[in-house]
Amino acid sequence: MLKRLWILALASILCLGAFQTAFAATSMKIAHGNIEDPADPYQVLALKFKELVEAANVGIEVEIFAGGQIGSENAAFQDVQTNIIQACVLASNNVSGFATSYSALDLPFLFTSIQDFEKVLKDNEEDLIRVMVAESDVRPVAWGAQGFRVLSNSKKPVKTLADLHGLKIRLPNNAIQLATFRAWGSDAVPMAFGELFGALQQGVVDGLEMTYISLAQLKYYEVQKYVTDLRYKLAINPLVVSEMWFEELTPEQQKSIIEAGRGATAHALAASVGMDTEGMRILAEKGVVLDGRPADEAEWIAKSRAIWPDYYHLIKDQKLLDGILASLNIKKP
Repeated sequence: MLKRLWILALASILCLGAFQTAFAATSMKIAHGNIEDPADPYQVLALKFKELVEAANVGIEVEIFAGGQIGSENAAFQDVQTNIIQACVLASNNVSGFATSYSALDLPFLFTSIQDFEKVLKDNEEDLIRVMVAESDVRPVAWGAQGFRVLSNSKKPVKTLADLHGLKIRLPNNAIQLATFRAWGSDAVPMAFGELFGALQQGVVDGLEMTYISLAQLKYYEVQKYVTDLRYKLAINPLVVSEMWFEELTPEQQKSIIEAGRGATAHALAASVGMDTEGMRILAEKGVVLDGRPADEAEWIAKSRAIWPDYYHLIKDQKLLDGILASLNIKKP
C-alpha cells in the first residue's frame, strides 16, 4: 500500500513538472515600436490578440513590449526570425526588407480603402502566409491598419506636384517608397524613424509621409504645419510570429493562435476606419493646416504607377502579385 502511494505521489510530481515546463515553453513576447496607448493602432491589435489567446486557455501567456523596448522594427523582426522573441507588430514596408515579395504591398496607389485590403486578405490569405514563411521564416497571424499615409511638411502648402519640388521629405529605407517620391520630383531622404523628429526640428528634412493618427499621437504637429491628403499608401501592420516557435506548439495551441489572429484582425481593421478622422481632428485643433487632396491627383497616380514595372523583380512570387491585382480589379501596368 505504501509503495503504491509512493508511486502515485511520484507520478503526480512528474506530471506537475511536465505541466509547468509546458507552460514555460509557451510564453509569448510581442514587441512593437509604437506608444503604449490602448488607442494606438499597433497596441489595439496586440491587446486584442493577447486577450483572445489567453481566453483560449491553452497555456500561452502573452506579454507586450511597446515603445521600441526591444529595438527598431527591423531588429524586432530579426529577433522573431530566431525566436529570441516570439512576435512583433510592424509596418508592412519593413516586412518587405526580409520577405521581398511583400514589396507588392508597397506599390503606390494600390488600395483606395480599408475594404480593398480586407478583400485582398480574404482572397489571398494562404499566399500571404506561404510567401512570408518561405522567404523569412516568420508567419503573419493577424493584421491591422491605421489609415492612409499622407504628406506633411513645415514649409508650404502642397496642392500640386510642382509644390513638392525642393522639399526634403523623409522616407523609410524602402526602395519603392523612395522611388515614388523621386518620380514626383521630391528630394527623398532615407532616414531611420528614431532620427526623424530631431531631423525635423533641426531642418535636416522638411517633411514626411505618415498616417493622420500617428502624426497626431506622436505630436508631429509640433514640427509640421501643412498636411496634404495624399493617401498614396495604406499603412498596413501585420502581427507576425516566429515560424520556429509556431511549429513547436501543440495543434490546439496553433489553432488558438490562428483563431485569435482572425479575431484580432477583424477588431483592428474595424477600429482603423475612424483613425483618419480622429487624427485629422487632433491636428486641426493643434493648428495644422489640412490642405485636402492634391488638385492634380491623377498626375500623382500616373507618375507613381509608371514605376511599378521597375520593381516587379523584387516580388519573387508573382502569383502573390497577380492575386492581389485580381482582387482589386487592377490591370498590371
